[in-house]
Amino acid sequence: MHRSKGDPKIALRIKDRKHAVSFAIKVSRMDRALSQKQIAQLMGWNSEVISNIEKTRRSVSVPELIVLAEAMGEDPADIFQRILQWRRPRSVAKGADDRSVRD
Repeated sequence: MHRSKGDPKIALRIKDRKHAVSFAIKVSRMDRALSQKQIAQLMGWNSEVISNIEKTRRSVSVPELIVLAEAMGEDPADIFQRILQWRRPRSVAKGADDRSVRD
């Protein structure tokens, strides 16, 4: 059976949301001065799992995201709001100042 790759614009939007999720989790963790190891212990996970989530190497299900937020002492709605407001940093034109924020 042949599988369609789907709409590239949708694939890009999904990729952007994965970055938004990882960013929201990392910001929440850092705002609370928690290490990846501490969060992993709260979740009963290996710290590598948290690292992989923050690097977008592992996806997080909605139930996992809710429990993760609660484990960090965050209202899950605040994490979802951060995800929805996230915007991909703009690329810097070649030859422009390299000190700008990168993805």
